[in-house]
Amino acid sequence: MKINLNDLKTFSEVVKTKNFTKAAAYMGVTQSAVSQSINNLEAQLGIKLLNRSTRSLTLTEAGSRLIELVGQNIENIDLGIE
Repeated sequence: MKINLNDLKTFSEVVKTKNFTKAAAYMGVTQSAVSQSINNLEAQLGIKLLNRSTRSLTLTEAGSRLIELVGQNIENIDLGIE
């Protein structure tokens, strides 16, 4: 299974900021682009990663597990690229 690394990075940013708008501002993209990236990642994996409403954003169990497994690696990739 091929997963888009940018989608994983976006997911990681959303988890850090707990907010699509803040993640979008940090990444220099639109909130819509962040939402689409998360939707793409969930579709590729076939699982829901985030519970979202207009006022809250929480990780699902699968989302928590994914960020535990890849979160630090995504940060290390960013550091290596910088």
